[in-house]
Order: sequence, then structure tokens, then C-alpha cells
Amino acid sequence: SHERMPYHRRCRRDSDAYRLEERSPSFGEEYYPARPRNWRRSRGREQHRPRRFQQHCRRRRSRSCSSASSRSQQSSKRSRSVEDDKEGHLVCRIGDWLQERYEIVGSLGEGTFGKVVECVDHARGKSQVALKIIKNVGKYREAARLEINVLKKIKEKDKENKFLCVLMSDWFNFHGHMCIAFELLGKNTFEFLKENNFQPYPLPQIRHMAYQLCHALRFLHDNQLTHTDLKPENILFVNSDFDTLYNENKVGCAQRS
Repeated sequence: SHERMPYHRRCRRDSDAYRLEERSPSFGEEYYPARPRNWRRSRGREQHRPRRFQQHCRRRRSRSCSSASSRSQQSSKRSRSVEDDKEGHLVCRIGDWLQERYEIVGSLGEGTFGKVVECVDHARGKSQVALKIIKNVGKYREAARLEINVLKKIKEKDKENKFLCVLMSDWFNFHGHMCIAFELLGKNTFEFLKENNFQPYPLPQIRHMAYQLCHALRFLHDNQLTHTDLKPENILFVNSDFDTLYNENKVGCAQRS
């Protein structure tokens, strides 16, 4: 009788599942050349796989590597979009947005601690706020956290703003810059004097401002707080109308005593 050719079974990877196929011994001799008996143990895993499967693996790795590199490039672009100058100030321009909420519309000043910009708060009916942006420097960042704690306490103790202290509406950390949002007020008493050729305030107006200032300081002292930077630049009018001075003036910052 005709003698049947023996078959052996081989395991092949196909479409992420293993399939058993029957091949004749001649297929193995044709596909795999003669190799030492310990070849599979001494060589890497990929060297005893079919060539097609090796190429498939290489293509998959190249695609994953390219996608990973594209993700890293996107993250580097995002990190480069936030820029500081050599002194640690945040580089920002009119039209920039912070936290997808505050749109910068103007500059209000710059100092040792950082800068203050005028913003539109799109989360609160496009109200105008003064946003204080602290330098990306450790000591100023820690000082800002202390100031935030003090402002929180003031807001809790004076919910109706009877004591004329400046109110904090929001705060956040923007890439190492502590940011504090305040109600937008008018000019400070020094700017007002400067723009009026340093003509002195009339005595009734001085008396009115002094009363409001003592009223605010008394509130701070009753809550174990001491103002550490009291000066004309930190006493603000509610608005900057030149025809009236009978406005509430605000106390700038305070520290726990």
C-alpha cells in the first residue's frame, strides 16, 4: 500500500491568536535551515520566529515609538508655551488666558514680588479682576501662601466687607506662579497725588480717609493680624474719579502677628 507521508504540527502566530497547522517535514527543512540543537536556547527569542512575524513586530514597535515621540513633542510644546524671564516673572501678553478662565486685558504694575494684570473673569459674568502673579521663586511662593491664608481669614471674618479690606475672589498655582485674584479697584492714593501734581488732599477728605483706615486696622488687630506694608501705594480708592474723593479706601496686605 502507498505509504502516507508523516506530518508534524507547528504553532504559528496569526492575527494575535495561535493556530495549529499541519506541515510536512520538507516544509520545516525548507523554511528553517539546519542549525545546532541548542540554537533556540543560545539565540534571542526573535531569531527563531518566522521572518514575516519578525517584520510585523518591527513595524508594530516602530509605530509605537513614533507615537510616543509625537506625544513627547506635544508635551514639550505645551511646556514651552509657559515662559519666565530671568527674574522669575511670568511672561504674559494681552490676550493670554490663564486657567481657561482669566483673559489678560491690561497691565496694572510690576514689583519685586511679581506683577499685577487686569483680567476678565469669564467664569463670573466677564467681571473685571486684578490678578496678582507671583514670581516663580521659592521664597516669594511661600510668602504668597501665607498671604492667601491671611486673605482667607479676612474673608471669613468679614463676609459683608464692612471693614474695607481688599477681598480675594480666587487663587491658584499656575506652573509655579502663585496667582491671587482681587476685586478691581481704582488708583492708589500716591498715584492720585502724582497725577494732580502732588497737591495735598483737603483736610475733610484726609479726615474721612484716616477714619476708614483706622477702622480697617482695628479689624485686623482684633483678629491678631498686623499690616506689614502700610503706605500710600497700598491704600486704594474704589474708583479713580477725579471729581470725588469720598470713596472707601482699602488696606492692601496683612500678615499674622
